[in-house]
Amino acid sequence: PTFSFPEELISDLYLMHRTGKSKTLKGYDFMGQFLSIISHLVLKENSPSTWSPENYVKKAKRFIIDNYSYDINVESVAFAIGIDRTYLYRLFVKHENTAPSKYISNVRLDEAAKKLRETELSITEIALSSGFNDAPHFYKAFYNKFKISPKKYRED
Repeated sequence: PTFSFPEELISDLYLMHRTGKSKTLKGYDFMGQFLSIISHLVLKENSPSTWSPENYVKKAKRFIIDNYSYDINVESVAFAIGIDRTYLYRLFVKHENTAPSKYISNVRLDEAAKKLRETELSITEIALSSGFNDAPHFYKAFYNKFKISPKKYRED
């Protein structure tokens, strides 16, 4: 993604650079410029354009893809992107035609399938590294999605 620097941010960076080189300006001046730069970045991240339903779904999907191997659930995803879990559910159903819990499961299963093909890890290791709490739960979910056991999938 490209990032365009607003003029105010460029100006603050320049002033910060000058402040850092000055022998007469105090550390508070430098810190003030630094905090101004941070505020520009925070305001850009939290601008109204980032509040669209599509952006919430995009942020949720990114969070899930980045964290599928951890013990995440719909509530933790909603918390991470700053919305209510019910609202996240409605957004996913509308924009992805699936529940967020199903999306999390599908990401985990797709990553597990990839690991089955590309690694020599045991099926239990793959299950645990893909975010499943135990191998039996993984076996059942894998079979329900792919209509084949993880062992057969690896062999084919």
